Amino acid sequence: MRRNCRFHGEVITIKNGKYGSMYVPKEESAPKDGKKPSGDNALDRLREDIKRIKDENIKRNRDNLDALYNIDMRNMSPSMKRLFSHYSSEIADARAEISAITSEDGAVAKMLASFKTEIDGEIKEAVSYVQATADSLQASVDIVAKYDDRLAAVEVSASENESKIALIVTDENKINTAQFTLAFKDDESFAELVAGSINLNGYVTFDDIGIDGTAIISGNRITMEMNGMIDDEYDEIESTSRLNFNYWLDTGGVETSETVGAVTMKADGEDTGTYSRYALLLETYELKTRRGNYYQPAIKLRSAGGTSIESMEDVYMEGAYITLASPYCTRIRAVSSFDTANDAYPVYSDYDYVFALDGIYFGTHKLVENPYYQ
Repeated sequence: MRRNCRFHGEVITIKNGKYGSMYVPKEESAPKDGKKPSGDNALDRLREDIKRIKDENIKRNRDNLDALYNIDMRNMSPSMKRLFSHYSSEIADARAEISAITSEDGAVAKMLASFKTEIDGEIKEAVSYVQATADSLQASVDIVAKYDDRLAAVEVSASENESKIALIVTDENKINTAQFTLAFKDDESFAELVAGSINLNGYVTFDDIGIDGTAIISGNRITMEMNGMIDDEYDEIESTSRLNFNYWLDTGGVETSETVGAVTMKADGEDTGTYSRYALLLETYELKTRRGNYYQPAIKLRSAGGTSIESMEDVYMEGAYITLASPYCTRIRAVSSFDTANDAYPVYSDYDYVFALDGIYFGTHKLVENPYYQ
């Protein structure tokens, strides 16, 4: 009977009970009555010893053959494991190794492949390496791929206090490094991304940064948009993005937040002489505290220097009460006469008080004459 087994590219032929140059004897059949020879004399004892040695050789050789038919480290004899654990090609620039080590302290399995070549007068080296380790403290797997001075690695580990996955790309000197780490440690999970530049393409959502989170974003990277494609210049529309200001609460162990202010773009109604359809809107909303009280948040402008409100058109102020207070004096400055101002911007209400250079008017009626106007 002929059997073929391929091992590292070689064909091993087994014929007539021989493996290579090793003779594999056939197992002798036992006596029909099932009894062993008595062997009272020295010749019989010698025959029994020879049979025992032959039986051990038969078992050992058959174990080796079974290992070849079923290439698996668990099925190999110790001698075959040692043979398979370290194998290198005769080519000096190509190397491949597989090893497995076990001891009372743990187990380590390694696989290495490397190759050197010359390209345009420069020596280039490619190395791939995998190591799996298990001991009483942790389990880990390291995967490394290196070409010349470029390196990429995956580190996976788990222990009693921490589990971690790290993806790393770097150069040989670790000057330019990008790393993405996922970890669970001390009952907290976190993700860390470190790189010279980070590009996020597509829809990005930050669900919960929290009040303890910190993010520094350049203002020229923030854009609020309004969809002009749906603007009919009459119906109300709001921008598709807004900057919200939230009031954070912890009510009965439940974390909640309430929007109390926002900055957004808005288009409302028609553009008229006293009303602007398009506006950048800064607004606040009614606030309910954890005690159930309601408040109306204000908008304050506070400046270490002066405060200036400048407009190319009208400035309009509306409120239940309007108070102008100054520790020194309050000034209202007019730069045109009533007729000059009315020609440029006609008075739209008969109930407006108008301060002009030539006097004070109610609607179109002059109430106070300015004797110093010329």
